Amino acid sequence: ESIAMFNSALLSIGFIEDKTNYYKRRFLLEEKRIMRVSGDFPRIIGSKISNEIRKVKYVLDLDMIVGFEIDFIEVLKQLKAI
Repeated sequence: ESIAMFNSALLSIGFIEDKTNYYKRRFLLEEKRIMRVSGDFPRIIGSKISNEIRKVKYVLDLDMIVGFEIDFIEVLKQLKAI
């Protein structure tokens, strides 16, 4: 389901996989990190935002966030995928 949501998001911004040869910008995956978003993880919680605020955007510096990384196998176990 997560992959389907990701692919849907790509389509919504106009990304078409069959046309990748025409795209000028390219990205190279350097590393993968999985982080648990809970507790003190820096995040915006919708229920704690005033009704007057209509749109929020923020950028995380993942190099500054420590103590939230989780092993991929552990994620699969928690999701009962294995």
